[in-house]
Amino acid sequence: MTKKPKPDNDYEWYDCEYGKFRIEKSRFDLHTSFDEQGEAMLTALTFDDCKRLTPLHMESKSPDYDGRFDLGNYSASVGVKL
Repeated sequence: MTKKPKPDNDYEWYDCEYGKFRIEKSRFDLHTSFDEQGEAMLTALTFDDCKRLTPLHMESKSPDYDGRFDLGNYSASVGVKL
């Protein structure tokens, strides 16, 4: 059985500097944020975490993102020959 999506006016939309998003709760009590085009962005255990972290996710996907949240500059490997 396929669940029918709600019309856009039935969702509560949240605004941030990088756009609007909405949050849906799944049958497994997970919370997923969606952008205005309906693309899933982030899944979290709690509603509050999803609402708090989605703007950070949207910022990291924006064209003017400066990379300040990237962890690619760090390495977990040890430079020792065994």
